[in-house]
Amino acid sequence: MRAGKHSPDLLSIGVIILLGIYIFGPLYLMLLESVAEVWYRGRQWWFPQQVGIKWYEFIFRDPDIFRAIWLTFIIAVTVAGFTIALCMLPAYTVGTGKLKRLQEVLESMGSIPQTIPAVALGVGLLPIYHTLGLLYSFHGVVFAHSIGAIPYVFRNLVRGFNSIDPSLEDAARTLGAGWLTIIRKIYIPILKPYLAAAAVLAFAWSINEFVLTMLLGFPQITNIAVKVYQNAGGYYWSPHLAGSLSVILIIPSMIILFVIERMTGIKLQTV
Repeated sequence: MRAGKHSPDLLSIGVIILLGIYIFGPLYLMLLESVAEVWYRGRQWWFPQQVGIKWYEFIFRDPDIFRAIWLTFIIAVTVAGFTIALCMLPAYTVGTGKLKRLQEVLESMGSIPQTIPAVALGVGLLPIYHTLGLLYSFHGVVFAHSIGAIPYVFRNLVRGFNSIDPSLEDAARTLGAGWLTIIRKIYIPILKPYLAAAAVLAFAWSINEFVLTMLLGFPQITNIAVKVYQNAGGYYWSPHLAGSLSVILIIPSMIILFVIERMTGIKLQTV
């Protein structure tokens, strides 16, 4: 009886351990690849014989890779700001129930980009970009990345506007407050954590986007994701360089997430 009683607990622990290995195992190997200077896997596959920062030094000495890193973060910041501005009015309309007839339509439109594969979206944008002269341009990549970021930004902003008591706006108007005062005194303070969540998710989406960048921006516009592909076998085999670039992809998002959570006091994953 006792064995039967404890077996579910042991099974749960085993599943959690396997899940942890499944999630963190690749991250561990990626980190090892980024610091491995000498690694004979036939002799010792679990840890390199010599570690160091040689590959990180190479990244910041190579002008082509450094430009890709710089472009990645400039594009991601631009995408976050542009997508928030693009979604603000539709999210306000849906979140506050101003146009109830269009609410379901706008909610559906906000989710559509998430159902479209990036490669299909890229192929659809190719002739449009060619006609408009946006192929291989900074603005073209920003617009394409923004389409994929819309669902994350739109949903967070809708939740933010849903959390605002309509009586606050009515009371402010009764007291003679104008639009700018209402936005500054009511909307911005309440929406701050939702704006932060939307910005982080759009930023993370953009820095990881490979397919749209490759189809619409490469070779003039190259981001870290494209460089990882090139070094992970797409053009040549350099797993250590690919691992270092992958670490650079992950760390900024984690730092930004931590800083914003500390500033707002709200866990962004729950927003």
